[in-house]
Amino acid sequence: MKIILSRKGFDSSSGGVSSPILPNGELISLPIPYEFSPTAFSEVAWKHRGDIGEIVASLTKGKIRSNKLCHLDPDLRRESIERQENWRPAFGQMGSEQSHLQNNGVTTGDLFLFFGLFRKADKLNTEWQFVRNEPPLHLIYGWLEIGEIVTVTSRETVLDRYPWLADHPHVNDLTQWKGDNVIYLPAKYLSINVANHERLPGAGLLRHHEQQILTAEAERHTSGCVSYWDISPWADNRGNEHLSRYNKEKNLINGTVLKTSGRWQEMVIDTEFYPEANDWARGILTGFEKFA
Repeated sequence: MKIILSRKGFDSSSGGVSSPILPNGELISLPIPYEFSPTAFSEVAWKHRGDIGEIVASLTKGKIRSNKLCHLDPDLRRESIERQENWRPAFGQMGSEQSHLQNNGVTTGDLFLFFGLFRKADKLNTEWQFVRNEPPLHLIYGWLEIGEIVTVTSRETVLDRYPWLADHPHVNDLTQWKGDNVIYLPAKYLSINVANHERLPGAGLLRHHEQQILTAEAERHTSGCVSYWDISPWADNRGNEHLSRYNKEKNLINGTVLKTSGRWQEMVIDTEFYPEANDWARGILTGFEKFA
């Protein structure tokens, strides 16, 4: 199995702020603004208590309004928007990042772990604010085990077989997509056995806990070091020769801290070379909790 660390949601370049970690541990990955989307921030529901538009407007201090369109992808929560019958979670990728996945042999049975930039936030009076002195972190918030790979050649062809994908951004305004355009659909159930759960769905969301954090503990309060990751749970001192994005000389520090850089979205971990990554992923997925 391959594990793909897939960067998604708001950051300093897309959206300008972190996504929030709420006081109850809920993680809300804010989808990036995207003018060709069929969905606005104000249309994305949040636990039946309103929409994420108010959170976006508050945390960006009004720079991004709630009526702005957003790229709801990966789309992992049934309750996010109104759904058609037989809806399933989905994740789209295209162009050079899709080529990267294909060139590294990503296929059915492999596991996406979605991560992003998060920071603790709370609602003070009527406004959402980031908690003072709490640092931004890279952490994993969701997953999708690949059950099916759909190549998007035309909207009509996709919707003829998967009509419930009509609102997915990767089948809307195809003139904006360059190169291969692919949608990943989940397996019915996760193949990794997770403690305290009989069977987990093939895609879902996590609540916040320490094991999901990628940013190295020693770097969490150091300016600009959010992308220094502790990979010791699975790489140990073997380096990163078999990570799809990095080389040992440039990116490995003290054997177990990986310095990530650049605007890439997908990094492939081959568990043939890093078998401990299977247990690491299993531990992360114990944080599953359905937020309906």
